[in-house]
Amino acid sequence: MNDATEPIPERWRVAVAAILREGEPRKVFIRRRALQSWQDTFPDEFFEYSLREALAHALDDDALEGKSYAMDEPGETYGFIFQHRSRRLYAKLNLTEPGKVVIVYSAHRPLHGEELK
Repeated sequence: MNDATEPIPERWRVAVAAILREGEPRKVFIRRRALQSWQDTFPDEFFEYSLREALAHALDDDALEGKSYAMDEPGETYGFIFQHRSRRLYAKLNLTEPGKVVIVYSAHRPLHGEELK
């Protein structure tokens, strides 16, 4: 990755992965564009749970690096590149009110190569 990336804090990764795996509708909000991009890339993984599980699995990686972002919604947001079924993907997730809600903004092929913008 480039110099703008940093290790994503373990506390954030663990909290987000747990919420994604729980899959409670009031705790995980997947933007329509993110889900559509995911479904376009993996037509056989049509349901939200496959995206949630792939993201949670990526967050299990202790070496995962990403970039912090400020979004309109309050919370702590990271973008990162991960691999799923031999494809490189970009994701951007927000953990709002620690331990309560995850917003999935992006889940698509990287638009800028390995560089996070």
